[in-house]
Amino acid sequence: LTTEYLPDDEILAVVSAEFELSGVNRAGAQLFYRNLQTNRPTASGPLAALSEGARRTYGQFDERQVGASLTYFWESEDTLWSGDISVASWFEGDSFVRARGEYRLSDTQAIYLYSDVFGGPDDAPFGALADTSTFNLEYRHFF
Repeated sequence: LTTEYLPDDEILAVVSAEFELSGVNRAGAQLFYRNLQTNRPTASGPLAALSEGARRTYGQFDERQVGASLTYFWESEDTLWSGDISVASWFEGDSFVRARGEYRLSDTQAIYLYSDVFGGPDDAPFGALADTSTFNLEYRHFF
């Protein structure tokens, strides 16, 4: 197997900040930059699908990618309710939204609600994951 079928090496830089809004409510922001270390062409022939799949798995669609995310975290004064919502994009017409919530029924029981939604064109990092979007409701009992 030659290197044209493997994912590229990359440099990923992230700059982030988090701010307290009030009490336990916070907001966060991130900027991220990805630079692939090679400009290797995608493989051709019978293994082209393998090469393309490796790049999709690692989100390597372009030689350089720039993205951002925003997150809001909150918790009720009595700490029974908490949650966060995040929105991210690689600025390629794609998006990712994550929402999570928790409600504590007692010291030993909790209900969780969470969702990950990917969208955008198939040739964008989050768009390629659109079929993996999820929505979950979970009950936990702690022993």
